[in-house]
Amino acid sequence: MQRLIGFFILLAMLALSVQAQAETRLALVVGNANYDAAAGGRLIKPTSDAQAIASALEATGFQVTLLLDTDENALEEAILDHQRRISSSGSDTVSFFYYAGHGATDSDNGLGGANYMIPVGATLRSPDDLRIRGVRLSDAIESFSRARISFVVFDACRNFPFARSSGRSLTRGFIPETEITGTFIAFSSAPRTVADDDSGYATALAEAITTPGKDHVDIFRAVRTEVYNQTRQRQIAWYRDGVLGDFFFATAAPPAPTPVVAPPAAPKPPGAEYLARGTALLEEGKTDVAVRELHMGCGTKNGDACYLAGMTHLEGVARIEGETPRPNYRSAYGVFERGCRWDHMKSCSNLAALIANGHGVPQDYSKAQVFYQKACEGDHGPACTGLGLIALNGLLGEPSVEAAKRHFSKGCNLGDEEACDRHLELVIE
Repeated sequence: MQRLIGFFILLAMLALSVQAQAETRLALVVGNANYDAAAGGRLIKPTSDAQAIASALEATGFQVTLLLDTDENALEEAILDHQRRISSSGSDTVSFFYYAGHGATDSDNGLGGANYMIPVGATLRSPDDLRIRGVRLSDAIESFSRARISFVVFDACRNFPFARSSGRSLTRGFIPETEITGTFIAFSSAPRTVADDDSGYATALAEAITTPGKDHVDIFRAVRTEVYNQTRQRQIAWYRDGVLGDFFFATAAPPAPTPVVAPPAAPKPPGAEYLARGTALLEEGKTDVAVRELHMGCGTKNGDACYLAGMTHLEGVARIEGETPRPNYRSAYGVFERGCRWDHMKSCSNLAALIANGHGVPQDYSKAQVFYQKACEGDHGPACTGLGLIALNGLLGEPSVEAAKRHFSKGCNLGDEEACDRHLELVIE
């Protein structure tokens, strides 16, 4: 009986594995640590970091090639071999390349140039030696782009070993790589900044990869937050997503079916009928009638109806056929204010923006800050960005870069790309 039970459990595990991983998953993981002084000096973490990433990838179905302390020939041959494996594995292949070790760029002030992986044993006396002794990262990225999905992770300590004696104004850190459709490029630190050897990037990535149910963007966003906190806000991880759709490294196992009694239907939120009719009328292009329905829904404390009515007023409503729609800031202000009263955070954020810009009401940064604060505390990323701009520009006193960085950091972690860009600018400065 125990053998039969074990057999059925094995069958179930195999079924789940086949269902979750129909594609071929291939990984090349490189950890270079044993450098001499001519190539930047020995590093402590790459060996253990590469091993942790390799284990995480193996646990999620990747066939992993792990290489430690590779010289130039071994690194180039490994890249070529990984490219061949991708080409021979068919069109449904997922590739993952991870590099930990020294890296550098030969870019002057961010103009031109390329990023390089530095092999163990390389002798580098000037930036020009990189083109001969280094391995160009963009070549690897292009080679691996033949996969349906390709992940390239550059966890390099980019402290340029000969920057001081070269006589050139060299870029610190790395320069951004060009986005390629189907390729996800990640760096452990932002452009023009240097990564710590012990930032915790690999540990956070290995843990996130094996967490079931997270797509690739959620994974790298979580890693960025962890690194930022681990380095006491000194380092922010960077990525460029060219992948179309979502990719899950570890899929959540489906729960065992259990008979349940269907619960009674949840009551519809107030104003749901008005919201549904207003939305349908907007899709039909009947804006004037739609706004009336949305206002009715807003009056029943439906925050979504208030927000949609406000956005429609901002786009403009044509009252007469052929009339050019114009924004109605006063009407937008009224419905956003009611939506915010019902704790609809998008309404609060848009209300704050109208007040901050003086659209439809007198400009008042102090009042705008109150509504931005409410929406930011309610986890609406763009509102945190608004708070950051108020602090950065000193609209309510002395400018505060530190306060702006805190607000932009929270907005970035909530998924607002403008907050990420602005936080990155402040970190680089």
